[in-house]
Amino acid sequence: MKVFLAGATGVIGRRLAALLRDAKHEVTGTTRSPAKVSLLNALGVVPVVVDVFDAEALAQAVAAARPDVVFHQLTDLPSAPGTPGYPAAQQTNRRLRIEGTRNLMRAAQLAGVRRAIAQSIAFVYAPAEGVRAESDPLDLAAEGVRQLTVRGIVALEHDVLNASGIDGVVLRYGYLYGPGTW
Repeated sequence: MKVFLAGATGVIGRRLAALLRDAKHEVTGTTRSPAKVSLLNALGVVPVVVDVFDAEALAQAVAAARPDVVFHQLTDLPSAPGTPGYPAAQQTNRRLRIEGTRNLMRAAQLAGVRRAIAQSIAFVYAPAEGVRAESDPLDLAAEGVRQLTVRGIVALEHDVLNASGIDGVVLRYGYLYGPGTW
């Protein structure tokens, strides 16, 4: 299967790229940094340097890859919670989740991709007791930095699940622990 992996050099993207390659898929992976091309080459991934905010360049990259599926692993989270850069990072990440997702899904539609699988997060549910289910409401009343996160996730999930002609799947990840995480 041909895979277009947006965010191939991130914490999840790097690991997913290796798993997809080991499963004998043809993987094209994105990075916005030319310095990370060697990492993608080492992973056995066809590297593409593209800025997801450049809708035309992204559409060209997806079309050139001719993927069967698009994996959306885009994030921009350089600063951990409680650090001075965290609020600004959340604003940037929100933009990525909204505009970047919109551009990626539009590029997938233009390329005739029929399936998209996207990274979301499970810690944006509205406060409540007990275990959450997918049908439980998200924390739309959130304030401050959390509101940036929730609004970004709402837009991301909407665009992935409602892209005409694409079977969208959203995976809500929990907190990540281990190398390369906060």
